[in-house]
Order: sequence, then C-alpha cells, then structure tokens
Amino acid sequence: MKRNFTLVELLVVTVIIGIIVGAVVPAFTRLMTGNAVSYGLRMTTSQLNMARTEACARRKYVAVVILDKASNAASGAYLPESGTNVGYCCAFRSCYVTKSVSGGSASYTFEKWVPGTKWEYLPKGAYFSEDTVLPLEVKNVTDEDGLLTSGAHNIHAVIFSDSGRAAEKKAFAVAVREGVVTDNKTVTRNNNAENQLIAKVNRYTGGIRTE
Repeated sequence: MKRNFTLVELLVVTVIIGIIVGAVVPAFTRLMTGNAVSYGLRMTTSQLNMARTEACARRKYVAVVILDKASNAASGAYLPESGTNVGYCCAFRSCYVTKSVSGGSASYTFEKWVPGTKWEYLPKGAYFSEDTVLPLEVKNVTDEDGLLTSGAHNIHAVIFSDSGRAAEKKAFAVAVREGVVTDNKTVTRNNNAENQLIAKVNRYTGGIRTE
C-alpha cells in the first residue's frame, strides 16, 4: 500500500536539504574564487610570454600595459568616468612601443596595439593587487575600443626589449589576488584575501616564473 509522507517528515527533509545547501554553496564559492586567481595568473603569464616572443620575433619593444592601481594614480581619468569601470585593476593588453633616450633617461611611447590582440580581463573574483611592481610606463596610450577615456594616457606596463629581455633590466612583478572589484573602483576583499599568486620577470633574461 502506498504511504504518503507526513508534513513533519517533509519539513525535516526540507531542513536537511537547507543545511546541506548552506554548507556546500560557500565552499563552492570559495573554490571558484580561488580558481579565479590561478586562472587569472595563467592568463597574465600567457600574455607576458606572448609579448616576449613577439619582441624577439619582430625585433621591437613590446609592452603589456596593465590597468593597476599605480596606473590609476598616474593617469586618474583614463577609466570611464560613468557606468561600469570594467577595466579597473583587472584589464591588460599588448602593444608595440618606441624607445627614446634623452639626457640618459629612457622613455617608451605607444605605437600601436599588437595585431589580433584585444583587452583581456581577469576573471571575476581576481584583481591586480598592490604587490604588482611596474617601474616603467608607456606614454600616450590611445584606445579605439572604448575602455579608456578619449585622449592619450600614461599607463604602467611590463616592457620587453627587442631581444626579449626586461627593458632597462627592471624587475617586473604582476600579482593577482582574490577579491571583487566594484563599479565605483574599490576592491572588496573576503576571508580568503591572502590568496595571491605572482608572475615575476627576470630582470636579466626576461624569463617569467610564478610563485
């Protein structure tokens, strides 16, 4: 004979399901945001390796411009002033640059974007942290895709020389950390905020290692 469930039994099952979901969802969320950091670093490292290869193949200086906090300080209006700031602390792209030397000091000026490239974005849940070290910048960057405001801007970058080495033997480091970037250009860090991975460029060889 078919037996119907009582209301109490249904309530008990519902409570159990609620407890399981409550325990699983946060763990799944932490897993996904943790994966965002490792995936974001792989994206960045891939772009750096591509830029280095392009520099060697074309015998040109190639830079990976990175929209990090330092770049925002140096060029405060280059991100959209209204709407969603989709590039804040999470966008990057490769370009050719021209090196000029004046008074013993070198500068690097935007030439054009590397053909076939576009703005890349770290996955949601990851951002370029304050541990990013970009001692050089690319001057007069212009953007036809609408991520930057109109005009020319100076943006910090990892720059490879025409031999594939780090420009001026500078030590570059790109740090990807767990956190959520909001529309008003602030970063919300969660309980796993120390989850961070770094890609470092060897100042002498241009080789890239992660840690």
